[in-house]
Amino acid sequence: MKIKDSYFSYFTMYFFYYASYALFTAFTSIYVLNKGYTSVDVSIIVSSGLIAGMATQPIIGYLSDRFNIKLLNTILLSLSALFGLVFSFLNDVFFMAIMYAIVFLLMNGVNPAIEKTATTSRFRYGTLRIWGTIGFAIGAQLAGLVNQYIGASFIYFLFCLTMLLSVCGMLFTKNNVDTLSIQTNQSNYKATLFGNKQYTMYLIIASIFWHIKCIWNAYSSNVTAKWIK
Repeated sequence: MKIKDSYFSYFTMYFFYYASYALFTAFTSIYVLNKGYTSVDVSIIVSSGLIAGMATQPIIGYLSDRFNIKLLNTILLSLSALFGLVFSFLNDVFFMAIMYAIVFLLMNGVNPAIEKTATTSRFRYGTLRIWGTIGFAIGAQLAGLVNQYIGASFIYFLFCLTMLLSVCGMLFTKNNVDTLSIQTNQSNYKATLFGNKQYTMYLIIASIFWHIKCIWNAYSSNVTAKWIK
């Protein structure tokens, strides 16, 4: 069976990336609250990841355009798997916030590159993207089952495992983007940011949507748990 540039390699990359994403984020609020911390502590930890991701996304994007995108993303995701495991051993809010920020920026920073890998593959994007949705749903469900029957700390071991499986899938995908041919034009960037009203409107709408989405992701599991009780 040929694995290189096969549908299975893209499936593995997509499915396990979003499964690990769900495992790490879905129950963070409950995990922190169960350690005896407050909702304020939860917001500090979660917001640290969002701020770090926003600050470093352009840097990761720049590196992806300049270097081997597959090698760079393999390193970043492998580091996120390692640091995600470390996160489960921490008990201080300050260090938990730092570690959560590191994992989130590494994991979230690779997301555009994964999407690019899928859109430039020889397979239809929709047939690949659906596995990301399924992976996230299964990851969230698995996190709940593990939290109830095994222990919340084991969730981060599964996160590490699924992220490494995603890396394995990525290694067998084909890099169809020639990063050396990408040219940077600073004047075009300025024109796009400050002279395109449609693009500016998109940024505003996307920011509002993302803000609401992040709040929901941070506290939905805790609110749902209280409703069930």
